[in-house]
Amino acid sequence: MTSNASEAEAGLADYFFSKNFYSDALHLFLKQVNEKPSDVQLYEKIAYCYQESSDYEEALKFYRRAELIDRKVWTIKKIGLCLRRLGLNEEALEYYLQAYDLDPENIHTVIMIAHCYIDLKNYEQALKYYFRVEYKEPGNLKILRPIAYCYFALGRFDDSEKYYDRLSTGKLNAHDLINKGHLALCRGKKREAVDLYKQSIVSGELSKEQFISIFSEDKELLLTLGVNPDDLPILLDYLLFLIG
Repeated sequence: MTSNASEAEAGLADYFFSKNFYSDALHLFLKQVNEKPSDVQLYEKIAYCYQESSDYEEALKFYRRAELIDRKVWTIKKIGLCLRRLGLNEEALEYYLQAYDLDPENIHTVIMIAHCYIDLKNYEQALKYYFRVEYKEPGNLKILRPIAYCYFALGRFDDSEKYYDRLSTGKLNAHDLINKGHLALCRGKKREAVDLYKQSIVSGELSKEQFISIFSEDKELLLTLGVNPDDLPILLDYLLFLIG
């Protein structure tokens, strides 16, 4: 390919990329790799195209190549994102911690570290990082949600309720309602729990099937927090009867 044709193709690839036509851009970017083996931005763009198509394994491969040439916080965090999407939570945490070491003031990095600790069910550590965000951004409602959940998972129900009450000043989503239902259930308030579970479904955000799936996933945690296992199928049957 002549240099003029190559430049035109590179320009077209960047145009597609700027317009979010990632599959078209990716096809052209990949053709440039052999000619530009040390082009960090090219690897980053290829990785991002794969990321946008949810091909996290390929995205990870090209983000790693970019990181080898030029170690940037942005790239390190993208590697963390891909690892987390692939369920490699411990590795994801390692990369977000590396990004934090390079830029400790970045709030998004702090949040992602906390999320990784939740993925690993290390709720105490997650809280430490969420509190750093809350201290800097006390009005950030998005932080109240995971703090409330961490307190719940740790069995600190009073603290959890305080944060859910603060969250209630905004709009509770279906997952919030489920977690508030779990909190009520753990405190022996079965009627209140059923009402909250019902609200989560009738809100329209979740189908009955999605609710049942979430409820099943949360069963182990509920049991560790003292809920009677015999109560769960009875409660679920009653809830589904109410909804019809």
